[in-house]
Amino acid sequence: MTPPLFHGPRLKIERAKEHINDLHRRLKLFETTNFYRLLIEYDPNTDKNILKVTQTQPIPDDFALLIGDAIHNLKGALDFSVSDILLKVTGRRSKYAKFPVYSTRDNLVGAIKGGDVNQAPKEIIDFIVDVVKPYDGGNEAICALHEFNILDKHMLLLPVVQFGVLTDFGLENDRGAEWTGLTFGLETGIVSLPQRGKLKVTNNGQASMFIYFDKGMPFENKPIIPTLMQFAELVGGIVEQFERLV
Repeated sequence: MTPPLFHGPRLKIERAKEHINDLHRRLKLFETTNFYRLLIEYDPNTDKNILKVTQTQPIPDDFALLIGDAIHNLKGALDFSVSDILLKVTGRRSKYAKFPVYSTRDNLVGAIKGGDVNQAPKEIIDFIVDVVKPYDGGNEAICALHEFNILDKHMLLLPVVQFGVLTDFGLENDRGAEWTGLTFGLETGIVSLPQRGKLKVTNNGQASMFIYFDKGMPFENKPIIPTLMQFAELVGGIVEQFERLV
């Protein structure tokens, strides 16, 4: 039995969301490990303390695989949708069918006119060109998804880490004073502590962390999991509109 149009793209979007959710679960699990080290540097001249946090364990390799798999499924859902549209119009599939993404609007229009997508209904073409705008300066997210999909074929999309918040942190100074249940933001990895005296850590607490796209990548320095969810919602909306227009 032949599945209905756009059933395949929807499955790919759902699989992408599974990868994203799995990535989030794996990140939370990693946070429960001893992945960081705390160091307090004391300046006797000022009686001030600086807390430094460093990562002691690398991010698991499968984080990059989950990121790449999610991206591949989302770009695949767009390509699959174009294939479904052409199947509806021509009665056959083309192995060259793909969702067009180009550097400029003129290049996009020219590629559509000279390719398989030109067989799609005018409403579909107008929607791609004038609403989705899959070209540089038109739709940053779609262009980034496209570029990530290409990069993932040649390299691992390794995330970079930023610490979030340290909670349930405990301290004691050389005068016998104790502080428990402390919370500090760790965005810079360095915190100036208000507590006086030479301090020692009595409870390492629990540090949270975020993963970001590395420098030089599309969407550099943006959080990966929310960005992937943004991609998934965007692709899902495009596929829904395709279905309404066919």
